Parts: sequence; structure tokens; C-alpha cells
Amino acid sequence: MREFFKGWRRKVGCVALVMAVVVFCAWMRSMIVTDSLWINTGTTLHQLHSCRASLWWESRPDEKAPRWYWKSYRTQYWENIGTRLFIVEDYGPHRCVRIAYWPFAVTLTLLSACLILWKPRPKPKNAVAELSRDGA
Repeated sequence: MREFFKGWRRKVGCVALVMAVVVFCAWMRSMIVTDSLWINTGTTLHQLHSCRASLWWESRPDEKAPRWYWKSYRTQYWENIGTRLFIVEDYGPHRCVRIAYWPFAVTLTLLSACLILWKPRPKPKNAVAELSRDGA
């Protein structure tokens, strides 16, 4: 078993696989539950939402919101942003950026598969020792 983890490729592949599983779990959770975090910086209210198979960031001017606030609630409707990877909406001072989870999950899964399944190269023979024996 120790021989499987020799070299950096398989170690990084396992870390990428764990990250892919975490992103996939967040993706599936966002279909059922909406998690929201509000952070007020004094003049701007930043909102981070995990919902509808994507991660949303919204920004708008607001001075009256609490300093920070966390809320998690069940999603009322099933909607997916589909195959769109990145959506930017700008309504004057209000901005919204949506990033889908699926490209990150797929990319990390493929990366981990390549790194884990890649066969390690055999160690090259010591060419200097062979040349000195043959040439001497």
C-alpha cells in the first residue's frame, strides 16, 4: 500500500478527489437547501448564496443591514442554471455573479483520475555508472 503513494502525483490526485467530492456535495446540497451569508462592510452589503446548483455573490449599497448574518433554509423551487458556467448581472449599484458548481466538480474528478491512474515511470538506470564501466 505504501508503494501506491510514492511520488507526488498520486498524493495530489487523492487531494483533488477529496476536493471533487466536497464540491459535488455542495452542488447537491444547493439543489435542496439555500445557504446564505450576509456581510456588511459599512457602506456595502455583500451576500454569498449557495443555491440552485451555483454559487452566487451579490453586492449592493446598504448601511442598515446587520454586520453579518447567516441563514439556511429549504429551497422553495427547483431551478438549475443549466449549462451556463458564469453569469454576471449588473443593475446599477446592484451586482450579481453566478458560478455553476458542475465545471469544478468535473474538472477535479478528471484531474484526480489522471493523476491517480497514471502509471509511474520506472527509475532510469544510472547512465553515468554504465558509461564508466563500458568506456574504461
